[in-house]
Amino acid sequence: MNVPRTLLIARPRSDWSRQLSLQLGPAHGLPLTWTSPTIPAALQSLGTEVPDIVIVLQETPDQFSAGSIQQLLTAWPLARLVVCHGPWCNGDARNRDAWPLAATVPHTCVENRLASEQRLGNGMGNALPWTAGRDEIAAADFATTLSPPPADFTFQIVSPDTAWGCTIADQLVALGGIASAEPAADLLLIDVDPWDRRRRQRVAELLASTNPRTALLLSNSPASIPPSGITSIIEEMSHQVRLELHDKLAAAARPATLATSITASPARRSA
Repeated sequence: MNVPRTLLIARPRSDWSRQLSLQLGPAHGLPLTWTSPTIPAALQSLGTEVPDIVIVLQETPDQFSAGSIQQLLTAWPLARLVVCHGPWCNGDARNRDAWPLAATVPHTCVENRLASEQRLGNGMGNALPWTAGRDEIAAADFATTLSPPPADFTFQIVSPDTAWGCTIADQLVALGGIASAEPAADLLLIDVDPWDRRRRQRVAELLASTNPRTALLLSNSPASIPPSGITSIIEEMSHQVRLELHDKLAAAARPATLATSITASPARRSA
């Protein structure tokens, strides 16, 4: 198994960026060879060394200047590039184009992308070029999900947002899902906006009464939900369940990432 020489460019301040930077080696098989807080510092410290993969954690728009981004792309044109952006950067693809669109991924969807990059490092699959268009990107995202959803999986959606709930339900049905009102569905999706003490208690009660195989909490601002709040729910449960936190906007754009969560083994974890 080949271990790619990985460069992380980040200045972690948010919960998601700190967690991801710590998990790159243990959880994603991409142990860090180099780390740097900025692009100029990375270029200077590596000198003539060339990384196999560059992972950038961008927490705010314009955190990296267009000039420095161009320097990075010019210096290592053959390196794989993953630009993982936080919720404040969700609009960058519409009004900023410094980063290649094919290299960017929301932090809530980075698990599939990093798994894909690891497979590429082992000679499996085809790399998506930086110049790929939106149609190529969408096709690659669909083809490289961690695993296909099971046939005829059951799901429940708990949300006061009827329009959003119906949209997600239609997408899951198209993927082979079956809406069910029965307890112990394969997939339970809970809209947790706005997150507060009452909503946290409601989530715990739903998990205890429905006993799903996988539960996904969805929020418009997942970065605002403290990891401790999710962990405490897991610790209170009497049975194991796979519990993840997802971005509602990203979920609507990539519904397959919701369904593929079912195929993983139940575990006491939070995302």
